Amino acid sequence: MTQQPPTPVEGNQGWFVARHWRGELSLARSCWVGGVLIGVICLILTLVAGAASVTHLTGNVALLGLGVVAVAQAAILIWQIVGIWRSAGRYPSRGGNRVWAIFARIGTLVGVLIVVFATYLACAAFPARYLVHRGAAQAERGELDRAIADYGRAVWLDPFYSSASYNLSLAYHDRGLAYGQKGDLERAIADFDQAIRLQPRYAIAYADRCTAYVTKGDADRAIDDCDEAIKLDGSIVTAYLNRGTAYARKGDSDRAVADLDHAIRLDATDARGFDRRGNVYASRGELDRAIADFSEAIRLSPQTAMLYNNRGVVYANKGDLKRALAEYNQAIRLDPNFELAYRNRGNTYAQMGNYDRAIADYDQAIHLNPNDAVAVRGRATAVDRKASGAKPLQPPTNP
Repeated sequence: MTQQPPTPVEGNQGWFVARHWRGELSLARSCWVGGVLIGVICLILTLVAGAASVTHLTGNVALLGLGVVAVAQAAILIWQIVGIWRSAGRYPSRGGNRVWAIFARIGTLVGVLIVVFATYLACAAFPARYLVHRGAAQAERGELDRAIADYGRAVWLDPFYSSASYNLSLAYHDRGLAYGQKGDLERAIADFDQAIRLQPRYAIAYADRCTAYVTKGDADRAIDDCDEAIKLDGSIVTAYLNRGTAYARKGDSDRAVADLDHAIRLDATDARGFDRRGNVYASRGELDRAIADFSEAIRLSPQTAMLYNNRGVVYANKGDLKRALAEYNQAIRLDPNFELAYRNRGNTYAQMGNYDRAIADYDQAIHLNPNDAVAVRGRATAVDRKASGAKPLQPPTNP
């Protein structure tokens, strides 16, 4: 009578976790249940937890969450490896083919590499995300160089991600904002370019690149970018503000006012819309409308020195020099280094025939900005008029 090979026997003492750890389960059950099934579940949970931490948490909270995920994943991996390895070692003595035992161990090692790499992908984005958040906080405090350094580190730390990387596009975008605040428009535009390349539907990046083009004086490119931003997301106030400003620069005041009207409808608490529309009205000679808009902007943002300066310019153009002077005084109280307000106040003093004060204000404007050619010419004129005893002069007043 031919002897049958022994049937693999599972231990029946203890819970599944303990039996797997001791290698008492069949090789098939250890591999497919303890290895593959539990591994897939853990992998999904790891990816979800990592993505949630990176997207919704920052700082120490996210770090703690990712640490817990990594420790749990490591413990489960060790449990899986030891159980399958022990079961594979017992498999030949249970009558199984030694080749299958070898394959099981090799498969275990390959699975470990896959899980470790996936865990890395889930957790590696955290440093980049953390640096982006820290950079944003530094930029808000005015520490632009530190912010730019953190954004640069975030870009360097995020090379594994594909063109869909949220972290990478956000780092480029925010660094572009910081460069823009520093006045480095070329680098700002280059970073916005990268953000848009990574996320072609990144509407706010188009709007902010539009801002850079407006500041640079490239109205046509600014309008193109704002058009794209509005097409992607019609609720971005900045896009309408910047497109309105670009149209104003091109002399198309009707389109400028239409865009600024729309920006105000979207957010009537944003002083920028009233300020910019006031400038357009002033350029069209609609001085009362300009004053009304600047007044509303000041009500919304009473600590913004530029708004008082702009309203002062309109009062000066209306010939109300005392009110103009009061506006410039307030602008300078709010910002003692506001060069334009000193120059405009100097113009007003010159109009009033008070050449000593005019010269003093021109001196301060030139001290703050030695390249202010208008202030240099205004001072020279005031000195000449004072020396000749001339009557009050009305030099050009620039908003």
